[in-house]
Amino acid sequence: MMKSVKQRVFFVSQNEVNTKTGESLNFDEDNILSCVAHKTIKRWAYIKHDKDVYLEEDVEIAAKDGITLVAGDPKAVHWHVVLECSQAMDVDTIARWLGVPPNQIDLPRGKGRGAFMDCVEYITHERPKEQDKGKYHYPDEEVRANFDFREVITAYRQSVDRYGYNMANNMDDGKAMKLHVMHDGWTMKQCRDADPLAYIKVRDALPKLRLDYLLDQPPCPFRMNIYVDGDGGLGKGALCEYIAEKLFPESDRPFFTVGNDSRVAFDGYDGEPVIIWDDWRAGQFNTTFGRGGMFNIFDTHPRQQAQQAKHSRVILTNAVNIVNSVQPYMEFMNALAGEYISKDGVQHHAEDMNQSYRRFPMIMRVREEDFDILFNRGFVDKDSHAYRQYSAYENVRGSIKQVMTRLGGDARENVMGTMTRPVMDCYHMLQESHDEKISDPNLIPEEFKNYGTTITPEERIEEDEMRRVDNMFLFVEEYVRTVEPYDEKHILNCSRDAIKYTDKLSHHIFKNMQGEMKNQILKDAASFGEKTLSAFVFQEYAKEYHGEIPASAITSQKVESGE
Repeated sequence: MMKSVKQRVFFVSQNEVNTKTGESLNFDEDNILSCVAHKTIKRWAYIKHDKDVYLEEDVEIAAKDGITLVAGDPKAVHWHVVLECSQAMDVDTIARWLGVPPNQIDLPRGKGRGAFMDCVEYITHERPKEQDKGKYHYPDEEVRANFDFREVITAYRQSVDRYGYNMANNMDDGKAMKLHVMHDGWTMKQCRDADPLAYIKVRDALPKLRLDYLLDQPPCPFRMNIYVDGDGGLGKGALCEYIAEKLFPESDRPFFTVGNDSRVAFDGYDGEPVIIWDDWRAGQFNTTFGRGGMFNIFDTHPRQQAQQAKHSRVILTNAVNIVNSVQPYMEFMNALAGEYISKDGVQHHAEDMNQSYRRFPMIMRVREEDFDILFNRGFVDKDSHAYRQYSAYENVRGSIKQVMTRLGGDARENVMGTMTRPVMDCYHMLQESHDEKISDPNLIPEEFKNYGTTITPEERIEEDEMRRVDNMFLFVEEYVRTVEPYDEKHILNCSRDAIKYTDKLSHHIFKNMQGEMKNQILKDAASFGEKTLSAFVFQEYAKEYHGEIPASAITSQKVESGE
């Protein structure tokens, strides 16, 4: 006796009635449901075809057997069933489970998932070549399956387009999972959820493929940096985590936390959209990553730059950085661009403070009973002169610590959702501000109209003179703000000795400025001469002290300056 053929994939076409006699074949949806209830059936899909008609090719084939058909007449109602088993099964068993003759079961050709997918794709007649013949295209809603029919079909078609028909059809589930990780960025959780058995087979190979995927990813087009300051024990860490979860609710792992061990800062980073820097000080950033590396991490338009993990390198693809620290935000910003000594003992000079301020569009200041939300004025107004100005967005009542200590479940979610709603609003406002660009050539602002034109020598002289005057007033303003006189006579001395003080105090007065900028300011201020500069400094002191300087001092200064 010949052995029954065994296979894993089966395709069944069965009418409900005999087309010659009209007798019932005792086949309907109940037969199918009884069959797929067997645990051996791994995946299945079926559909009832009740809108098919005879095509010209059907008429020609029937005529060869002496049967007369008419093109356009309805076909008998029938069912298509596609089965995929977890192990090879014989045809007789499948026929018995379905209650059909074995000759009604087709054995699709092909290996791997291709045999199953070709049949699944056929049952709705969605291929163009089927519809070109005039076959009815059945909607997805009429398909019954134990998987997401449309999602699987779309993924299969994309796989064929990407890898070619032969490779896409002959790869097993393990190979398909590897390709999903390497090309589509599947996470380990996605792999486990999609196919636990395939995951077990290939899990050792997946982390490296995931790392390869991340190394090929471009950095995000815009990165938001948020700084959260406040005393210890106020719940800043919990607040940061909640914000991350709210910003990316669809993510399996919305945030990655960098702890205090800077030696393994990115060990375990897996492409999370938010990086939380838990209790990091400014000095730690500079010594760990260097000034350039730190500025790239917080660049709102980051470049692709690999960072060192414990046993590999990673590309940071995060869209948000959240730093929480006890260091007040102004102290943090100033220190980021300030002097520091690197790991190799090299001293690095201070840079322009705007370099750090412009990288943090949002600040949050957490206190015991409330917190402030601030936004960077220069970022919103697109004004580079205003990067060091923060404006209040909202002051929010509530203790994060109390919420975390006393509430849980839905109660905590309800209160935290209300408390952080202004944070979400500010975040989206800043996003929109960044995305707001002028694309209509007719709306180009006036200040752009002369871009690209050449500068004449006369115009260059005029611009240099304007810069010289501006720098002189900047020097006077910074000098008066820093050098505080302690009596009437000292006001006169401070005014007369402004130029003398510059060499001695320039580092202190202009510590927030880059060396080249500082030198230009000092040079321009000195170019006005000692008497003129002294007069402007004295006038600024007069403004600062609101008329408290005695008239005798003012008269004396006029005489001294030659006015």
